[in-house]
This record gives sequence, C-alpha cells and structure tokens, in this order.
Amino acid sequence: MTPKPPSRILFAMAPKDDTASRHARWLMIVIVAAAGLIFAPNLADSFVSDDFVKMHTLGNDTLGHILNGDNLGGTADYRPLTLAMIWLELHAFGAHPMAFHAVHLILGMLAAVLLFLLVEACFDRRVALLAALAFAVAPAHVENVVWISGVGQVPATALLLGGLWIHVWARRTERDVVAPLGALAFFAALFAHEVVCLAPLILLLIDRHLTPRPTWRASLSAAGIWLAALAIWALIRAVVVGFALPSHYGLFVLRDVARYLQLYFLPLGLDDAIPWVMTHPWAVLGPAVVVLGAIVFFAARLWRIPAFRCGAIAGLLALAPVAHLYPRRLHIFAASAWWAVAVGGLVAAGLNDRRPLLRKVAYLGFGAWLALCLGVAAGQSMLWREAADLAATVVDDLDKAADPPTTDIIVLTVPDTLRGAFVMRNGLHQALRLRRPNTAVVVHHVLLAGLAASDAPGPVCRRTGQAGFEVRQPPGSVHNYLLPPDANRDLQPGMDRRLGPFYYQAVAASRPFGLTAVAVGVDPQLLDKPGAKIMVFDHGRLAPFDGGNSP
Repeated sequence: MTPKPPSRILFAMAPKDDTASRHARWLMIVIVAAAGLIFAPNLADSFVSDDFVKMHTLGNDTLGHILNGDNLGGTADYRPLTLAMIWLELHAFGAHPMAFHAVHLILGMLAAVLLFLLVEACFDRRVALLAALAFAVAPAHVENVVWISGVGQVPATALLLGGLWIHVWARRTERDVVAPLGALAFFAALFAHEVVCLAPLILLLIDRHLTPRPTWRASLSAAGIWLAALAIWALIRAVVVGFALPSHYGLFVLRDVARYLQLYFLPLGLDDAIPWVMTHPWAVLGPAVVVLGAIVFFAARLWRIPAFRCGAIAGLLALAPVAHLYPRRLHIFAASAWWAVAVGGLVAAGLNDRRPLLRKVAYLGFGAWLALCLGVAAGQSMLWREAADLAATVVDDLDKAADPPTTDIIVLTVPDTLRGAFVMRNGLHQALRLRRPNTAVVVHHVLLAGLAASDAPGPVCRRTGQAGFEVRQPPGSVHNYLLPPDANRDLQPGMDRRLGPFYYQAVAASRPFGLTAVAVGVDPQLLDKPGAKIMVFDHGRLAPFDGGNSP
C-alpha cells in the first residue's frame, strides 16, 4: 500500500480527490451536522432534577477535587471528565442553562459527524451518510443531548468514535505512529463514561472489516494497546471508588435488551402497552415467534452485508455494560451509533441491488423510518421542554414558600417525571440554595410522583395521625406512580423501609411498574420545628397541605 501524501486529514481517506467529490463530502457533513439540530428547541430549557445538584455542588468545588475522583454522592459512577466538563461550563458561563445546552448540542452533532467519517473510512460514503443520519435524529438520544446531567455518554461516544477513526486512518495511510492517539482518545472516553469499556473488542471487530484486511497479529496488537488503556483506567477507578461488578444480571436482561432495541428501531412510546404485556405475557408469544422466525430466515443474507454485521455485533457489545439497568433511552446513545451503522449497511445494500422493486422498498422504507424518527424526536424534545417548564414552576413555588421564619419545608409529593422526562427527582434543596444562596431553609422531598400531564391532579393525601400520611395516586395513566420504578422495583406492597426522617410502607401497586399507594411516617421532631411547612403537588403547582383528605 502506497502511503497518501500528508494533505488535510479530513480528506485523507476520501475515495476520490477531485473537487466535486470533496464538495459532495462537505455537503454530506453539513447535512449530518444539521440533522442534529432537531434538539435545538431545547436550548432555552431550564434546569431539571439532578442539574440543580450538579450546579450547586460543582459551583462550590475545585477542578482538582473533581479530577481526583469526586463523584457527587459516593456512588460507583466514576466520570471525572464529564464532571470536569460541566465544571468548566459552569465557571465559564455561570448557571445559565442555555450555555450548557448549546455545548451539549454541538457535542451530539460532532458525534454524528465523527460516525460519518469513521463509517466512510471503513465502508463507503453512502453507508456513512445513511448511518450518520440514522444516528443524528434518533429519538433515543433526547435524554443524553437535552438533559444536562445525562450528557456523559455524548463526550464518551464522540471520543471513542474519534479514536476509532484515528486508528482506521493510521491503518489506511500506514502511519502507525499516529495509532496511539486513537488509544489515548479511548482512554479519555473511559473517564467520561464507562459505557465504552468494551471498545477493544469493537476495535478488533472493525479491524477485521477493513479492506485490505490487516493480519491477525496486527489486529490483536492494536486491540492489546486499547486493552492496556482499559486496564490502567480500571486500576485508577478501583483505587478511587473501589472495584465492583454489577451483581444483578439475569434472564431479565434478555427482555430488557429487546426493549432497548425497540426504543431505537421502533421509536414509538408503547409505554402504555407495557402493563398489559406484563399481565398477559403469553399474548406476545405469537408476534415474538414471527419476529424471531424472520430474523432466522434472513440471517444468512444479512450476515453477508459487512456494515450490517459489524454494526449489529458492535451495538450489542456497546449495550452490554448497561444491559442490566432499567431500560431507558438514556442508556442507548453509544450503542445506537453502531445500530445506525447496521441500518445504513442494510439500506445501502437495498439501494445497490439490481432489482428495481427492492431499491424502491429500501428508499421508501428508510425515508418513512427517518420521518418517523424525526417526528418522535421532535415530540420528545417538546416533552422535555414541558418538563423543564414544570420544574421551573415548582422551584418558583418553593421560593415563595421559603419565608424567613421557615426552617424546614417537607414536600410530601413532587413530580418525578412527566411521561418519562425528568422533572424534580432530585435537587429540590439545591434548587432553593441556587435561588437563595443565603437561606437557612432545608427542603425534604418525600414521594416522587410520575405524571401523565403537567397540570394533572396531584395524589390524594390524607393525614392518618400526628406524623402519618397516606398518599394515593388517582386512577390514570401508566405514568402515575409514587416511587420511581427503576429506583424502587424491589419494594412491593406490604414491604417497608426507612430513609432518613421518613418511614415508608408500600400499600398498593395497581400496575406492574410503580407503587400507587404509600403510607408515610414523618419524624415528629421534624414536624414540630418552628415554621415547618408541608407542601404537596396539585395541578401543576406546589401548594400548602391543608391537613384534609386532598391537597
């Protein structure tokens, strides 16, 4: 292989060097980047949930402390690069949500462009354009791109894709001296989010799909360098936060992986159907058999499409580190980059087929699917804007209630999510601290209600004693619950637990996910503090609890 001249890196692997080809390539890159603007309406969104925690904590922290392992709460998450990025944004722009949203939107667009460059280098330009578009507008990305606290996978994925592109570029141009830069980018990606930890296997997979194909020795050597980077990161992480592997893997992972795949390939809500499916599991057996039969029937043909094969395998590898978690769109960003490659390879194969009917099916099918993705992504984007507006209203009401004599505010019910978009799961206390830095008021949240609508009636609350309450959700959507299903899926009716000054007893769960009736006990010393207030959520506002049978 004759090395290419050291011209501009961006064009080093272009199939042609003529001006028309370069202009077409630039146009494709602009189209891919512009597709990521689907989430631009969220630039004006306010902070929600964990955002308040990060703004308050990082605002009083040092960058050195963060890089040394501060993880905002002592959890097993170790993502100092992501926290450092948010720290830098906070100190550069202040606590202005628009600046954070703008930076994260650009990061999402950059990830899509890097995917285009990588796939073009590995396969061809048509596959690259299709894959990058399928990635840029995926509705599954809304949580990562528009939720400030959920951004971790975005820089991690961008760094990983950049590292893989550098690796492929070094292979194609025979500049092996550049290859370690790719490993360095992967090493940095690990400190942004651990979801990329199986990237050495993805590197090996990509290496075996290059043309001309490197020797096995060369591929294993490159993967070994990345594996060494992974080992160093794992050692650092173990020293900082300890060594622990997820212990709750099981057969449920297969069910949840299917849910993850549905969230990307069939980006419809379908959340309202989950309770029915959970209570009638045999009803899905027929459709499941049909789908599995179709996969088996077409497996041999699909396997012969290199981009599809590479993307499907890499997507499952990328999902493995989070497959044990409760299925959310939040966990799919890194994996969907590879599933987009599978989509691009499949559609490109159809467009390249000799049969006109198959070409038309591929063209119309991809267009319809892309239109569906755009519509759902736009809907999800607007949902998060509505959730952000609701969070801002809750903080305003909390601020009004924090009169100087008040010492504690007990928020009995507060919105957790709005049809899946986070509102105020965490951060009530920190939100008030950001609004009133010198206040002495302490805010306690007790129950987290899932909402079907921002102006929905609040849970029905009644006092059962001097320090006891019973809270029930009115009948309604599957999204109504009193404790988040992903945080309390092990809490069943009849069980109880104590968290700080509160005692919980699960009373009823009328749906498979989420409790709908809970008895709550509050430490009497907290209620007896001078100026203590009890507030509840009702019809889109926080209001004082009147002590009766309803808020």
